Amino acid sequence: MHNHLIFRVLIISAWLIAAIQPAVAQRWALNDTVYLTGNNIAFIDVLNNDAGTDLTILDVEITEYPSRGFVERSFACNCLVYTPNNDFGTAVFEDSFFYTLSSPPDNTEGSSPALINLAQVFVYFMADECNDCVWPGDSNSDGISNAWDLLPLGMAYGAYGSPRDSVSNAWAGHNATDWPGSFGTALNYKYADCNGDGFINSNDVAAIEQNYGMTHEVTAIPDMPYSGSDVVISLEILNESVEIGDTVVANVLINGGDGIANVYGLAFSVNYNVVPDSGTVNVNFPLSFLNDGYNTISVQRQAGNNIEAAITRTDNVIASGSGLLGVVSFVMEDVLAGKTEEENLVLQFTNITATNPDGTKLSVLPQGDEVDIVLSDDAPAPAPDNMVRVFPVPANNSLTVQTGNSGASRLQLLNPAGQIMCNQTLHEQQNTATLDTQMLPNGMYLLKLFTTTGVITQKVPVMHR
Repeated sequence: MHNHLIFRVLIISAWLIAAIQPAVAQRWALNDTVYLTGNNIAFIDVLNNDAGTDLTILDVEITEYPSRGFVERSFACNCLVYTPNNDFGTAVFEDSFFYTLSSPPDNTEGSSPALINLAQVFVYFMADECNDCVWPGDSNSDGISNAWDLLPLGMAYGAYGSPRDSVSNAWAGHNATDWPGSFGTALNYKYADCNGDGFINSNDVAAIEQNYGMTHEVTAIPDMPYSGSDVVISLEILNESVEIGDTVVANVLINGGDGIANVYGLAFSVNYNVVPDSGTVNVNFPLSFLNDGYNTISVQRQAGNNIEAAITRTDNVIASGSGLLGVVSFVMEDVLAGKTEEENLVLQFTNITATNPDGTKLSVLPQGDEVDIVLSDDAPAPAPDNMVRVFPVPANNSLTVQTGNSGASRLQLLNPAGQIMCNQTLHEQQNTATLDTQMLPNGMYLLKLFTTTGVITQKVPVMHR
């Protein structure tokens, strides 16, 4: 008989299998991988890493069924349920199937959704060798390697103990001897020694990044104590309004119930209700009361319609203060499917954890933000990716502009009042220019490129660390 266990899904690829442009329908599917320990039923949340909002299991169609099991849609869990054959894990050890993610139906009577892309789900058997194995990157032992695993590393940073027989970041369960220290009362320090070399340091951060999104089965997630200390974390969008092609910039602000926050580490996820240019999604942690530039480590990763990030101190000294903690930015590539009128860009926190040096979790009050999205029928089409590139975003001391084959002869940078702050003439065959922004106040600026076919404009934020 099958045991009913819930398994999380591993995102193993970030490209489309189908060669259809996702901007047409603003939805696309990504491959998933599931590991089963034993002959168990798996509840697979394939929509977790697929792009688009308001997705339901109704949007998923199985196009090629597995050969060593059976899969079906479940409306109860809004997921796919995979049931392996009885010989899975003894005679056969892997399986796969394909599904398509449909675009929203139009309003034409009798019409049906147009299938826009294809994704594959891989199912692998993995022997359950031990209940307290260390999985490199899953330092909090919750079954997945992600930003929240950075927090235990910060708490135990510099600690040392028994090295493992297997010094490796390979995603597998590694037997390890318990260390003297623990997080709270339930989680041993050995889990933070991700690579198994006997030391907890920056090398273990690399394991989180290497195995980001990887999952494994857990029987129980260790509980950590909570504190009554209140922390307020909020998002402040700097744009007054946004259009397609604009760079969205939002400050991450923090304070305490009495104005001062006492915090050691912070991990969070920010959700956005638009389609970003995936190569531009970024979280920057400038110098602050928490980040002194020396005793901190951080990670970030885009996951579906979220950006996940974490920062923690490493010196076992709690930080006290308030104000700017981070900056979230991305280029808005498109709005959501079916949106033809003005609406709001909404940024909101979906998961936040703040900790003390001993692992105690703090009570966190999240606050999101929103601004108008302005849609225009006659808005110019965005420049092709191979023409113009602007970086870094936000700009700090300088801004580099690569003009590609746009034929740009001059560029300008204007402040919010319309004053020209930078004006540079480009020589023939010159396709890269660098603007000095170190003396410019923080804010949103307008970059203009004068080309042979017209003027290309792009909003660029300047944010000094």
